[in-house]
Formats: sequence, C-alpha cells, structure tokens
Amino acid sequence: MAKIARDILILMSRNGRTRRIPLSLATMFVVVALFAIPTAASAFPTYHVAGTEGHGLHERTGPGYDNYPEVGSLLAENASVEIVCQTWGELVTPTHGSPSRIWDKLPNGHYVSDDYISTPDVNEFTPGIGVCPPTAAIFSPGTGQTDFEGEHVPTSFECQQAKDAGIASCPDSNGGSGSAGTLDTSSIGAHNYQVKAVGGDGATATAEISYVVAALPSATISQPATDEPMRRAPLSPRPSPALTGNTDPDLNRARTPTVLLADRAR
Repeated sequence: MAKIARDILILMSRNGRTRRIPLSLATMFVVVALFAIPTAASAFPTYHVAGTEGHGLHERTGPGYDNYPEVGSLLAENASVEIVCQTWGELVTPTHGSPSRIWDKLPNGHYVSDDYISTPDVNEFTPGIGVCPPTAAIFSPGTGQTDFEGEHVPTSFECQQAKDAGIASCPDSNGGSGSAGTLDTSSIGAHNYQVKAVGGDGATATAEISYVVAALPSATISQPATDEPMRRAPLSPRPSPALTGNTDPDLNRARTPTVLLADRAR
C-alpha cells in the first residue's frame, strides 16, 4: 500500500516539484482503484452443500447411486457448488428431509443429489438453473474388456430424460433398445459400442465403450493320430484258487471256467 501511495505521489508531480497530498487521500484513491478492478463472475448459479450432517457429499458419474460410482472429491458441508443444469434421476430419501429425484450437474460433468444442495425447493427444478439434456449410460460391460469371437456378451444400459419431454428412443449400436442388448463379437479386432438417448424434444446424448474381440483359443492332440487303429492289451489270467488259498466253493466255481477259457485262448 505504501508503495502504491508513493507511486501516486510521483505521478502527481509537476514541473519537477512534488505536490504533497495527504496520505489519507492517497489511500482513498488506492482503495477505489482496487475495487474498480473487475472480478470474474461465476458462469453458473452457485449454491452450497447442506444437510449432510458434517459427512460431506460425494460426486457421482451420473444422476443416481446404484449404477453410478463415486468420482472426484468429497464436497464438505457448506462448500460452494456451481450448478450447470438439473435433471431427473434416482429417488433420494435423506435421513432428515423430503425425498427428491432432482440431481444437479456440476461443471466437471459429475452429479450430486439436489437434496443436499441449498436450492430453494425440494424435488422441483430451480428457476434460473437450466434443464439438462437427456442422459445415456452403459452399466455393463465395462470399457476396455476382451471377448472371444462369437461369444454372447449381454449389455445393460439406461436412458433418462431431464424433464417432461420423456425418452423417444434408447437404441444401441447393435440393434438393441430399451435397457439391454449384446456386443457384436462377429469379427476379430477393436470395436466400439454406443447407446443413444433421444428425448421427446429431439435432444440427444450418447454413451460409448470400447472392447476387443479375440480369436478363440485352439487345442491340438499330438498322439494318437486321427483314425489310427487301436490294439487291445492282452488279458492277464486270474490266479488259480489253489494258489490263493481260497476255499469258498461258490467263488471257486465262478472263477474256474474263466481261467480255463483264458488258458484255451492262449
């Protein structure tokens, strides 16, 4: 502050003589100049985290808990939050408060439940905050996995509309629709799989994963060769009852013919 005030006094010098201005007046000029510097305004409406009872609020990859994992940082109670737009999502029922389906999208693309944001109304879209376009999400399989040629790989996905327009269609890139489909594994190589949400108002959103189709593993038999004739091993004669000491007459009668036949065959 002293340096700025000193500079002002020098700028006010005229004809080599410095006009002495009271320090209080110079300070006033500095304060006015500082307040005149424009500050960057927030691009989106700003609210704060509220009602978490000190636990904080996790960001999610989409508007829900069950199918959308935690991502990003934990937002502390009273932390400032910019809201890009609002959308419908999974119903959230807090410990204290009213249930709400409203989810808020943040500038980083993550979502938080509006139940824990200081917007004025519960389970209602807030005036002044835009409505998000429809969303598309692929729950399974995950991106980057490897499957085998011809393998049946089911998919699970979801399309949601932000407000009243509804979802006109929710097709995938392999002919599926609704919430389930399959990957195309008919050819070896790298592939992409997409789901496109089309809202009743014409707005669209797309989700995509990548995957690789590999050739089926093979197995070979080195021996014996195909169609090779098989030779049966010679039978070994059973020991005679006289040699084994077995005196059971029934058992001897059952075994004696077998030994004799074997002897004749030899």
